[in-house]
Amino acid sequence: MEIQIGTEVIGNFDTVLRFDSPLLGVGVPIDFEKDLGLTDKSTVLRLDLRYKLGMRHRLEFSYFDITRRANWKLDKEIQIGDQIFPINIDVTATLDTTIYKGAYRYLFAMGDSWDLSASAGLHTFGLGVGLSEDGTTNKTAKENLTLPLPVFGFGGNLALSRKLRLSTTWELFGIKVGNFKGYLVDARVSLDWDIWEKIGAGIGWNGFLMDIELKDKHLGGDLLTGNFVYKYQGLLVYFRIFF
Repeated sequence: MEIQIGTEVIGNFDTVLRFDSPLLGVGVPIDFEKDLGLTDKSTVLRLDLRYKLGMRHRLEFSYFDITRRANWKLDKEIQIGDQIFPINIDVTATLDTTIYKGAYRYLFAMGDSWDLSASAGLHTFGLGVGLSEDGTTNKTAKENLTLPLPVFGFGGNLALSRKLRLSTTWELFGIKVGNFKGYLVDARVSLDWDIWEKIGAGIGWNGFLMDIELKDKHLGGDLLTGNFVYKYQGLLVYFRIFF
């Protein structure tokens, strides 16, 4: 088993969401960084687990939570669900993202210093959006979305020396069925260093892109329609414990 505990320093968010309404119709796309003042940088705690079932079989799990918050004066009208926030009011915006990933990985090709693998798993993406007026009306709007998406991927490892290893994984999803269409790409490249017998460190890059469109779709008990585009990339720095 290997446990990785570290930090993901995200330096480039791009979040554009559109919430439609049965009463108001198709909403206007909201750029959360430009329209609501959310920073495009964040530092989060990340946990990764890897368990070897044998020479070729692996189980993998990842978890991290990203919370961003901003106070902002609106320079455009904002619609979230059935709520409309007019221009020139002060608001507080929050965007919470929780990501759970679980996968089975099979090493289908191996050499003395390298391997290639394929994976299948579930990528659960949770999104919580909140907007409230900082005035006398106390108008608030909240939307929550949970998407459990099946993903397929590939990866590889290359030993550069006895203590250094270069690794990469790519997870992909894409579908168009009924009232649901979209795609997801989650890529990671990292360099692992075995410092001592059971302790190591690593550094890497992680990029994520999701573009989902829902029409009259029940998720988590709510009727949600809209378009959700979520992108980021960042630097990974972590410690490794393996035994």
